[in-house]
Amino acid sequence: MLYWKDQKVTAGILGTGVMLYFLTSLRGYSYVALLSIVLLMHLLISIVMVQVSRLQGKIVPEGKPLQLDADVLKAGVEHVNKALLVYHSLLTCKDMAAAGKAMGGLWILYCLGTWFDGATLLLLVWVGAFSVPIGYEKNKKEVQA
Repeated sequence: MLYWKDQKVTAGILGTGVMLYFLTSLRGYSYVALLSIVLLMHLLISIVMVQVSRLQGKIVPEGKPLQLDADVLKAGVEHVNKALLVYHSLLTCKDMAAAGKAMGGLWILYCLGTWFDGATLLLLVWVGAFSVPIGYEKNKKEVQA
């Protein structure tokens, strides 16, 4: 996705992220308000579509309810446990070099946080995630030289 192999999907996802940034930072909506509006509109459109189908005499197919895959949840729990293990090793000072790097990284994040708004930082990371891989692919020879 980040390499723009399917350009329509990638552009849609990038555009959605940028739109969320503009709605949250420039318009002042919160993510909770945006999520509730999106879910409300989805529910409203679904209800209207079912009622229109019934009025036209069409049979509304029964869909399968959304379910989470247990393997995905187990993988998520494993990642959280690994992150907690790393955090615990930082807190107990088992690896002072790693603790120093973490402190340096957190200080850099603090400085960036004082210069930029959190939503702006997320936008920069979002756009960078879609721009850097394709820029690297196009300029691989210059970068590796």
